[in-house]
Amino acid sequence: MNEFEKTFSFENLYKAHRRARLGKRHKKEVIEFENNLSENLWNLFYDLDYDKYEVGKYHKFMIYDPKEREIQAISYKDRVVQHCLCDNYLTPLLERHLINTNVACRRNKGTEFAIKYIRNSLCSIYKKGSNNSYYIKLDISKYFNSINHELLIQKIKKIVKEEKILNLLEKIIYSYEFEPGKGLPMGNQTSQNFALLYLNSIDKFIKEKIRIKYYIRYMDYMLIFVDNKEKARQVFEIIKSKIEEDLLKVNPKSQVYPLTKGISFLAYSFKLTQSGKIIQTLKRGTKRRIIKKCKNANFISQIMPQEEKKGYLNKTYISYKGMFQKNYLYSNNLLLKVQNALHI
Repeated sequence: MNEFEKTFSFENLYKAHRRARLGKRHKKEVIEFENNLSENLWNLFYDLDYDKYEVGKYHKFMIYDPKEREIQAISYKDRVVQHCLCDNYLTPLLERHLINTNVACRRNKGTEFAIKYIRNSLCSIYKKGSNNSYYIKLDISKYFNSINHELLIQKIKKIVKEEKILNLLEKIIYSYEFEPGKGLPMGNQTSQNFALLYLNSIDKFIKEKIRIKYYIRYMDYMLIFVDNKEKARQVFEIIKSKIEEDLLKVNPKSQVYPLTKGISFLAYSFKLTQSGKIIQTLKRGTKRRIIKKCKNANFISQIMPQEEKKGYLNKTYISYKGMFQKNYLYSNNLLLKVQNALHI
């Protein structure tokens, strides 16, 4: 049995359906798929096995958290295929090739891992007496929309050798364009994997060629700690050139900063004091979004039965309290604002 047959067994397609429907069982397309579940899964199994499967049309909609963004969503049938492909083949394969500090959308990584890594890096820098050093904060302009299809396929071919899987991956990549030959749809599970892989050669270049010790990437955001200003500027220009070789553009806001200025990364700000203490706070915009979500939760609770309302609001409060404590953000003032927004 080859890799394609192992990946797209009927059993794996059924498991993929169960994962794809989580939180969506009330939706029309899921109900329709389940009404004829056995036939739909066998048809999918047949189409994949005989190379008859084609990706359907994308449904586009807007989200506004934290900023306006267009999401391109595939049909339920296509989500089942992508769950099966990613969960049983693509994601485990990538785990063997990605560096440890490429942290977005990966198991046991994410924001919490990034926070701990940054804090540990700052502690190490302080112990070395280098708290007057510099860091590079760099991000890619319109990353998902700028990924070049042909270059992405070249990168995939270096790690994927199964021809039928390669053909399927090419179909998925070519199924969407932001502009000719470029772009990945934001709603695809495969897009997350492709975006992790696309800059992997640059991750390895930074770690293995330039030999940067403290480096972390969260999808299209990079944070690089460097000993001094001159070296930081040199490293910045080298990395910028490598990114441009991958047919991407660095956001003009990317630049070199002194560590004494503090670090703004993801939803947090970090400040290393002269005594070695790390002060970590939430960005103002993040605080505003939390309070807005709490007010929305209070609004939703108004239509709930009284016995459910209190439990729902308390659960929301406890989840934020746990988040603040877990991420070194315990703040009586912020918790009080959450409490007031929830009216508890």
